[in-house]
Amino acid sequence: MKYFISYTMRDGIIEIIFLKRIKAFYSIKNIDTYIDVLDNTATNKQKFVIENLCSSNKLILIETIGSYDSKWVLKELEIASKRNIPIEIIKYEKFIHILNSIKNL
Repeated sequence: MKYFISYTMRDGIIEIIFLKRIKAFYSIKNIDTYIDVLDNTATNKQKFVIENLCSSNKLILIETIGSYDSKWVLKELEIASKRNIPIEIIKYEKFIHILNSIKNL
């Protein structure tokens, strides 16, 4: 099982430490995640993003106020939709609540 995590950092809400906690949260559930800022070491970064999205079982959008202003978030949603990859939208605040309820995460 692999989840592609879609997000934007441009609105200043999501930070690297939060994304690391998301990765740890899903890892506990034995779910592999692709989080671009943490996992993309490729030379052709854009191609790598698309490859990882296309090989995922689900796209999870971490929704913030700037999510739909991001060209990449919109592109990821479009690709997932065209490929019939399930999309789950979870508000940032809900993720914070979930993560804070788990000790040592």
